[in-house]
Amino acid sequence: MSGENIETITHGLEPIALIIRSDYDKPGIQFFTPGSFSQQVAYMKHPKGRKIAAHVHNMMTRQVLYT
Repeated sequence: MSGENIETITHGLEPIALIIRSDYDKPGIQFFTPGSFSQQVAYMKHPKGRKIAAHVHNMMTRQVLYT
Protein backbone atom coordinates (compact mmCIF):
# COMPACT_ATOMS: atom_id res chain seq x y z
CA MET A 1 0.00 0.00 0.00
CA SER A 2 1.41 3.36 -0.89
CA GLY A 3 0.25 6.88 -1.49
CA GLU A 4 1.13 10.37 -0.38
CA ASN A 5 0.35 9.65 3.29
CA ILE A 6 1.13 5.93 3.55
CA GLU A 7 4.28 4.05 2.59
CA THR A 8 5.14 0.38 2.93
CA ILE A 9 8.83 -0.50 3.21
CA THR A 10 9.70 -3.97 1.97
CA HIS A 11 12.72 -6.25 2.02
CA GLY A 12 12.37 -8.25 -1.16
CA LEU A 13 8.67 -9.11 -1.13
CA GLU A 14 8.31 -9.02 2.67
CA PRO A 15 6.79 -5.89 4.27
CA ILE A 16 8.99 -4.77 7.17
CA ALA A 17 7.68 -1.28 7.98
CA LEU A 18 4.62 0.88 7.50
CA ILE A 19 4.82 4.67 7.55
CA ILE A 20 1.56 6.52 8.18
CA ARG A 21 2.33 10.21 7.91
CA SER A 22 0.84 12.70 10.37
CA ASP A 23 -1.35 14.32 7.70
CA TYR A 24 -3.33 11.09 7.12
CA ASP A 25 -6.88 12.08 8.05
CA LYS A 26 -9.58 9.73 6.71
CA PRO A 27 -12.82 9.39 8.70
CA GLY A 28 -13.92 5.97 9.97
CA ILE A 29 -11.58 3.02 10.36
CA GLN A 30 -8.93 1.95 7.90
CA PHE A 31 -6.87 -1.24 8.27
CA PHE A 32 -3.43 -1.09 6.65
CA THR A 33 -2.46 -4.73 7.21
CA PRO A 34 -4.12 -7.79 5.70
CA GLY A 35 -6.34 -9.97 7.89
CA SER A 36 -3.82 -12.80 7.54
CA PHE A 37 -1.24 -10.90 9.64
CA SER A 38 -1.07 -11.90 13.32
CA GLN A 39 -1.23 -8.24 14.36
CA GLN A 40 -3.23 -5.48 12.74
CA VAL A 41 -2.40 -1.84 12.15
CA ALA A 42 -5.40 0.44 11.81
CA TYR A 43 -6.28 4.13 11.92
CA MET A 44 -9.54 5.29 13.48
CA LYS A 45 -11.12 8.72 13.34
CA HIS A 46 -14.62 9.01 14.73
CA PRO A 47 -16.63 11.99 15.95
CA LYS A 48 -16.64 12.59 19.69
CA GLY A 49 -19.16 10.34 21.46
CA ARG A 50 -19.19 7.65 18.75
CA LYS A 51 -19.60 4.17 20.22
CA ILE A 52 -17.78 1.29 18.57
CA ALA A 53 -19.95 -1.77 18.01
CA ALA A 54 -19.21 -4.90 20.00
CA HIS A 55 -16.81 -7.22 18.20
CA VAL A 56 -14.57 -10.22 18.83
CA HIS A 57 -10.81 -10.54 18.82
CA ASN A 58 -9.69 -13.99 17.72
CA MET A 59 -7.42 -15.90 20.09
CA MET A 60 -4.08 -16.68 18.52
CA THR A 61 -1.12 -18.61 19.91
CA ARG A 62 2.29 -17.14 19.15
CA GLN A 63 5.81 -18.41 19.62
CA VAL A 64 8.55 -15.78 19.76
CA LEU A 65 11.93 -17.05 18.66
CA TYR A 66 13.88 -13.77 18.57
CA THR A 67 13.34 -10.23 19.77
